[in-house]
Amino acid sequence: MTEITDPNVLDQLENFGKATCLIRVPGQLKGTGFHFGSGWVMSVAHNFQNATDTPQLHSLLSRATFTFTVNGEHYNFGAQENRMAFIHHLQLGPGNQVDPINMDIAMVKLGIQYQQGRTKESDYEAWETGEQRKLNSMNLICFADIEERQVIAGNQVYAIHYGGDDDNMKKEQHTIVAVTNTWAGDTISVIPVIKLQRPIQAGASGCPILSNDFKLVGLGFCANNANGFALPWNDGNHSIKQYISDGVEIIAQFERYLALKDIQAQVQAGELRQTLLQKAEQLDLTIYLMNGVILNGPN
Repeated sequence: MTEITDPNVLDQLENFGKATCLIRVPGQLKGTGFHFGSGWVMSVAHNFQNATDTPQLHSLLSRATFTFTVNGEHYNFGAQENRMAFIHHLQLGPGNQVDPINMDIAMVKLGIQYQQGRTKESDYEAWETGEQRKLNSMNLICFADIEERQVIAGNQVYAIHYGGDDDNMKKEQHTIVAVTNTWAGDTISVIPVIKLQRPIQAGASGCPILSNDFKLVGLGFCANNANGFALPWNDGNHSIKQYISDGVEIIAQFERYLALKDIQAQVQAGELRQTLLQKAEQLDLTIYLMNGVILNGPN
């Protein structure tokens, strides 16, 4: 890690930092996330579970809070029972093993959870509309709109996160040592991971990794005593982007199910639910929906 002294770089990182949030599950967990547009927060799933609650993955999601700091003002999004979210645990090779507490991604929805079939204000929960007004006033950068950069060993990158013992935002410069399928000793991953020269702090999981020209290159997910590790944003074959696209599509289609109200529609809804469940299973996505429905959830 190299200290950042260039004021222009610090200004750029400060701007991106406004869209980077502290995630906390009171008394248990802390992590980092970043705004991915339309109220979606990108992070890692293990920010919402502890090492003892797998296989009940994400039982702590409903207790999570999200805090952004914009121009010195804190914007808090409190714990809500019915937040929509989807997660994916990436495979370790060989075979179909997954890493239950490290290599994972999560998308969690702030603000309005869905719109289809909701035609008047009373159709929305008060917390949804309150959060949406807050989001609209913040005018956050959307990380989904940031151009991507290929990951190359030797390149300098920046991490923006809330790791460490305090809740202050950190802006760090790191060097990419390698892009490798082996991390944390002899753990083998189907997806190549970015290996950083130095570790990132506990609580940094879920942070954005930016190139030295401020393009998105990865998602920080863990560290050992010597190195930090990040998932590459798009390595061509195993794309985090694709998992996100698939998850958002399934949730968008499921809005039709949530909007159906008459008896005839319930039959259709059952068929639709089964179709989307099969799709979630095929894509190895777990979908958490606002009315308590879980698609392809843990056993």
